[in-house]
Amino acid sequence: MTEPDLRSTPQNLRQVDGSVVFTGSFQATGVHTNRLECIVVGLDRPVSFRSRDYQAADRAILVAPGNPHTIDFRGGRGLVIYLESPRSEENESFLMSPAVALESDLVRLIEDKHSTWSDETSSEINLRLGRRRSHSDDRILSVVSAIKAAPADRLSQEDASKISGLDRTTMLRRFKRETGMTFRQFKNWEATKWAVQRFELQNSIQAAALDAGFYDASHFSRAF
Repeated sequence: MTEPDLRSTPQNLRQVDGSVVFTGSFQATGVHTNRLECIVVGLDRPVSFRSRDYQAADRAILVAPGNPHTIDFRGGRGLVIYLESPRSEENESFLMSPAVALESDLVRLIEDKHSTWSDETSSEINLRLGRRRSHSDDRILSVVSAIKAAPADRLSQEDASKISGLDRTTMLRRFKRETGMTFRQFKNWEATKWAVQRFELQNSIQAAALDAGFYDASHFSRAF
């Protein structure tokens, strides 16, 4: 079977509490919508953001979730940083446009620390962007931990309800509030990260996709 051409498959993934960093040499993306707020950084050339009615080009751009857009790294080395900590309620309107350029001092921090990404760097960036620490609800934290421990198993809603001690509807509502994603979106996100790590070890998209619970390589490619 011929595996899909993932020209933007990252060469490296690092995750700490509150953020995930993909690094690599990237081409232009197709039109897509982010589940999470994310920062795109061009390490050796500017990156370009384009949506239906907005465009921007800079060294680093903070991209809001929920807006169809494309990113062009122009074949250069770059970073894609997904911010997993939900935004504080008082800062929910921070992004008034689909994307904004980051201030130069924050860009320097990211460039200096990306190769040694740590909890401290992630916390500082989230704090400066008005984001709260994620998973303050211990019952939901237990569900999050179960998903992260075995992302390929695709925990069911029923089992998550038992783990949390909450009825299914309450669990789903609290889960969305705590993580910023629906239960299904979060499971797919964790499975995607796990598949990327498997791909780095196996160098086979097909094997990594199946191991992570996707139907096939094309299913994983679309999710990624």
